[in-house]
Amino acid sequence: MTHTAILTVLGFLLAANPLHRRPRMPLGEPFGDTTRANAVIAAAGGAVVLVLCALVGGPVLDAASISVPNGRVAAGVVLLGAALVQLVPQRQWDTATPTRSEALVPGLFPVVLRPELVVLALVAGADVGWLAAAVGVLVAMAATVGYVVPRGGGSATRVEYGVVVLAAVALVVLAVDLIADGVLAV
Repeated sequence: MTHTAILTVLGFLLAANPLHRRPRMPLGEPFGDTTRANAVIAAAGGAVVLVLCALVGGPVLDAASISVPNGRVAAGVVLLGAALVQLVPQRQWDTATPTRSEALVPGLFPVVLRPELVVLALVAGADVGWLAAAVGVLVAMAATVGYVVPRGGGSATRVEYGVVVLAAVALVVLAVDLIADGVLAV
């Protein structure tokens, strides 16, 4: 999967899955400026951390004596687990008045910055380079903010849940492709 920049970007977008994450963002009512700022801060913080992970992906894998093909297999297994988690509907946070600290917890972590994105950033940074991984991260975070901020909080509709399921299935396909690429490259 990570042999091309396009599939790397698609992998980040499917792993981020903004439709699945919106109910988990700390977006209380009324949906105001603090709430919008929290979503933007969480996405910006996640983007910074993930781009840094992509930058150090090669050296980290080398330091841990992990080859890129083995990293692909590990990333595929983690993405496969993440795809299964995406099939479970997420509950909405019960915050009536969001505070600035909610941009970090639960906004940045664990909603935006998750293990599958970190592992994908590390392996993609080592495999296709930090620039392609950074583009994938920025597209995923822009999609998250672009979907979450105008819509606000609340549970997903049936159509949104259907798209979440399709994205999870596509993530399974990409995860299997990553695993196969890693196994065949060894």
